[in-house]
Amino acid sequence: MVQLHTYRYGQITVRPTEDVDVLGDSRVRPESVTELIARKLVELGFEAAPPTGLHKPGLVYRFCHGDQVVDVLGPDGLRHTAKTLGNSETIEVKGGTQALKRTETVIVELDGRSARLRCPNLLGAVLLKARAVKARDKDEDRSDLALLLSCVEDPIAMRDELAGEEPQWLRAAAKRLDFDGPDLRSTLPMRQLTRARQAYELLSARQP
Repeated sequence: MVQLHTYRYGQITVRPTEDVDVLGDSRVRPESVTELIARKLVELGFEAAPPTGLHKPGLVYRFCHGDQVVDVLGPDGLRHTAKTLGNSETIEVKGGTQALKRTETVIVELDGRSARLRCPNLLGAVLLKARAVKARDKDEDRSDLALLLSCVEDPIAMRDELAGEEPQWLRAAAKRLDFDGPDLRSTLPMRQLTRARQAYELLSARQP
């Protein structure tokens, strides 16, 4: 998602990643999108990996096939917990519901081949990463958010699209999004950091 937007908006920075995150709508019945994706991955030879770290037992969200890793994730705000295989639950992503509502279809061309991908638009991606920065406080989330913010061409117009508590989500990331910190300065050129800071200040500003 982050890499796609940086290419689209000309803010290209290589961002290595070890896995692919897939956010699926878990409200659809009888088979939700997260369940459908998990079933298709198993049919393709992927195997469910046991949860690691602080994740609770019985959680099934990571699927591996050789060196390929796919994380199947669900949105927040569900009445029932998102499922993958059987009664196994997956991780609910904060900000995931708004991201699904803001998805768009993007055509990606690589080595003479093209594919259509569904991806959150730039605002949906920014809000996803803002929630991640607040929740996890990881360097890669901070750099991803700064990268996405550097892609914003019209912060005022984007600010008008914010709804409900979304401006608060952006402001809540302020303490951990340190534009003068060594992690961002070592990751992004000053030009991009300046664009990101300006966009963030306009997007998160309190309205009269």
